[in-house]
Amino acid sequence: MTGEPPPSNVVPIAKGQTGEPPRNGGRVDRIEGRVNEIDQRLSRIEGKLDHLATKEDVQAVTSQISASEARLLRWLIGVIAAGAISIVIALIRTFLPYAPPSPMP
Repeated sequence: MTGEPPPSNVVPIAKGQTGEPPRNGGRVDRIEGRVNEIDQRLSRIEGKLDHLATKEDVQAVTSQISASEARLLRWLIGVIAAGAISIVIALIRTFLPYAPPSPMP
């Protein structure tokens, strides 16, 4: 037994070691640490998703905006028409001579 090399899965235990095989120079520990960080980040992102608008919310707002836009357009057309009529009446009264009605005989 003294001249034979130890099997590949046996790790010699030196003073202060636990007997566990080396974990690829700490790569596994770094990967586990990164996975924990990713889990924490994902938890924070999922927590914020509750506050975001859904597709239905966006469609509801879009339909409300369309309805408001149509109402505003009708009001705008009405105000422009009323202004145009007022200007025409003012021009007629200004430039056409006013003839008082003739007295009845």
